[in-house]
Amino acid sequence: MSKSLKRPARVPAYSVIAPVVLVSALLVSTMASGASQKSALAGIPNVTLSPYTVQGRTATQVRHSIDAAKPTDPSDGHRYDGATQARFAYTWHESDHGECFARASDITFYATIRIPSLDEDGAPQDLRQRFARYRASLLDHEKGHVLLAWKRRGDVLKAINTSPCDQIPAAVQAVFRSIEAENRAYDRETNHGATTIVPL
Repeated sequence: MSKSLKRPARVPAYSVIAPVVLVSALLVSTMASGASQKSALAGIPNVTLSPYTVQGRTATQVRHSIDAAKPTDPSDGHRYDGATQARFAYTWHESDHGECFARASDITFYATIRIPSLDEDGAPQDLRQRFARYRASLLDHEKGHVLLAWKRRGDVLKAINTSPCDQIPAAVQAVFRSIEAENRAYDRETNHGATTIVPL
């Protein structure tokens, strides 16, 4: 038997920024259908696509538009074409015997993916199509960041259930540091997506 939730804890957001470092002009498009976006993230709750709008009628113009609008990674101050931020919120219970524990339902995952979206007004069809191919591959790279965090939710739960009550926040933060290290390794292995993202 447990008491009501006594110790709500909201974890500070941690960010994973996925820079695009290909040498040729890189573009992202709205041409990927909503269905393909959904399938790329199927089974993962609370994932939001948050596009930023770019414009242009040529690859060079769109590249300039991306460079002017792309998000900044707060961890290093660099700006990248794509960015993923993942976050866990969690709570735990305290039993009548003073032991703390959590259930799987006490761990909530959120993720936001930021990628460019082309304002198609005046954009030629061939540019839209190339833009769409790049967007799909960029989204796939960002999905990798989401998955790295999502698959570790069991480790967050374990950290809570194997720690004394007063050590739970530190134990969970240790899991988050491990997730961040995995994401940095993922970007090293893919050269921040350069090995998988389709260039224009």
